[in-house]
Amino acid sequence: MELPPSYFAFPFILQSTVWRILMRPFFNLFAHFEVRGLENLTGLTRPVIFAPNHSNEIDSILIPLALPVWSRFSPLFYVVREQKFYDDPFFGWRGRFYAGWIFKILGAFPIVSGVKDYAVSLAAHVKILKEGGSVCIFPEGAFTKTGEIGTGHGGVGYLASATHIPIIPVYISGTFKFSLSELLLGKCHIQVTFLPAIEMGNDLRATLTADEYKRIATMVLDAIRTVRTKSNLIPV
Repeated sequence: MELPPSYFAFPFILQSTVWRILMRPFFNLFAHFEVRGLENLTGLTRPVIFAPNHSNEIDSILIPLALPVWSRFSPLFYVVREQKFYDDPFFGWRGRFYAGWIFKILGAFPIVSGVKDYAVSLAAHVKILKEGGSVCIFPEGAFTKTGEIGTGHGGVGYLASATHIPIIPVYISGTFKFSLSELLLGKCHIQVTFLPAIEMGNDLRATLTADEYKRIATMVLDAIRTVRTKSNLIPV
């Protein structure tokens, strides 16, 4: 799959400079934004696969905010759905933003849906990882409607097995039922926690079964559940 020559430059400028420098102080002030586990990124070289739980539409923008300025893992590229998915009335006017050019220059690359073949569906993201770009993918495939961490889909397992790149589970808390009004009232408390890497060794087969891909996703989500249960972190 051919990627535009500017696919790396625009996300880097927007995420690492404009978004990170302008928005981090805002979130620090109004959302009591807290980052934990950055030590788990020490010693890792780019790229990595960030795999967060998913509670709200804002979750994706929190990972660049949590990383240091001009992090070696920047820019971050996202696994998103195709444009027709965002035509759903649920998204309203936001659907045009999610499928629009701003979304794309922020680093969003859509899957190819309906093919039932990870190699086709995630071809762009494999290429990005092999060219040194880090990718963010939500193992649950959609955000939770109950506040509980859901079941895993195989996409994260496929990316890891196809590239042998480590997965960083990420626990995001405080975004379930997030609203702009609560944010402006200072009632939010958002935490982003980077967990230890799950290494995909070179002996891992590049091609696994669908169930094996899902088992990797389950491993990631189980790590997030464990941190959520055993720590004093606030709920999703």
